[in-house]
Amino acid sequence: MKREQLSNRIGNIEDRLLDQAENAPNFGIQRRKRSIRRMVSIAAVLVLMVSSFTIGSIAMAKEVIVYVEKEQEIITIDNFGISAILPDDWAGKYGYEISGNNLAVYLLAQREDRESEYKDQGYLFWIDCLDEIYPIDYIYPEPGYTIATTATNTYRLRRASDIQYDFRNPAIAEDYVVMSNSIGDIQILLTDWLKNNSTNATNP
Repeated sequence: MKREQLSNRIGNIEDRLLDQAENAPNFGIQRRKRSIRRMVSIAAVLVLMVSSFTIGSIAMAKEVIVYVEKEQEIITIDNFGISAILPDDWAGKYGYEISGNNLAVYLLAQREDRESEYKDQGYLFWIDCLDEIYPIDYIYPEPGYTIATTATNTYRLRRASDIQYDFRNPAIAEDYVVMSNSIGDIQILLTDWLKNNSTNATNP
């Protein structure tokens, strides 16, 4: 209600009271403004939560993809029907050669050190196909074990029995010792044919 309307109805009244009446706050409008601000705040929080969830989901998806696509260090000997899965930390540190009935795996750094007297060595282990037949628990002169035995052949893993690395080179010596100690972690896979034609239970 305006000042003139109040004066006409009430009569003589102090100007101060008229000013207060004219400038009285509209609580309905204020409540509506607070409600709008509250709704905007809630919407902003929801947007942030959804965005965080989406980013987290994408990050998790990326981790899964990286894990699935990770390649294992595998050497396959086709004419043996045997594959060797090497420890992951051997990546980039080993080399191998397949000749006839023999797979030889060696420390690459030792082979690349052409000034060393051990430049043609560095062998870590061999997988051999022997013409003799040995039982699964046979104890060989060299350290190693029987992988599988058929009616005509024995497949074995054989470890180095002599010094194969330059012990005066600390980096090479450390790599060789660490890798040699983890040979027991190598997983051996056989083809179905070799498993089905083994006369002894294959070595676990």
